[in-house]
Amino acid sequence: MKENQNKIELKSLNQECYERIKQEILMGHMDWGQRIDIIQIAGNYGISRSPVVKAVDRLSMEGFIDILPNKGSFVARPSLQRINEVTEIRLMLETYSLKLSMEKERKKLLQDLQENQKLVAEEKNKFEDFLLYDRNFHLIIARHTGNSRLLELFENTRNQVEFFRIHTFIPAQVSLAIRRHTEIIEAITDNNRERGIERLEIHLKEVYNDSIKSFPSETVHTSG
Repeated sequence: MKENQNKIELKSLNQECYERIKQEILMGHMDWGQRIDIIQIAGNYGISRSPVVKAVDRLSMEGFIDILPNKGSFVARPSLQRINEVTEIRLMLETYSLKLSMEKERKKLLQDLQENQKLVAEEKNKFEDFLLYDRNFHLIIARHTGNSRLLELFENTRNQVEFFRIHTFIPAQVSLAIRRHTEIIEAITDNNRERGIERLEIHLKEVYNDSIKSFPSETVHTSG
């Protein structure tokens, strides 16, 4: 029994290390192209190198870290192709999620979105503040589909979006996003699914266009 408990603790440590490094990347605390110093990270976390190595390998498989032979590990630089592909997936996934969630439990969806809308003020221009509000808005829609597999796809896609958005975010996006979210909520209130999906498509395409406009010109990368 004791041996099994140790395995669970080790698994939890590996997962926690993975989550912490991923958040460092997604929140922009590690820049694109920055070398991953495994020894330093292990020292900062007060752990051995093994969980860090496993986390780096896992993040490499997910496209957040590049492991280059004889050179080391580096935070990946997203390509324009990657942004295009993620946006295409996001459009299909989130518009279908809105359609499904309105069909299944529109009133509860509306209530949760309205509550989330109270938590944000337009003067919040910090990426961290906006990110929490924005993530919750889209997550609420995905959750109300009642489809756990779809929710997993949403989480993965959302992480990809945040990966490139952290370095392309501009404060002007905040007020526009809040306005689009309000329009989507109004469509849900009116039980107008077509208008809600239309507003959501406009919103996601605006996010894409803003990201492309502010995408670092020197960010040319070979990985997708």
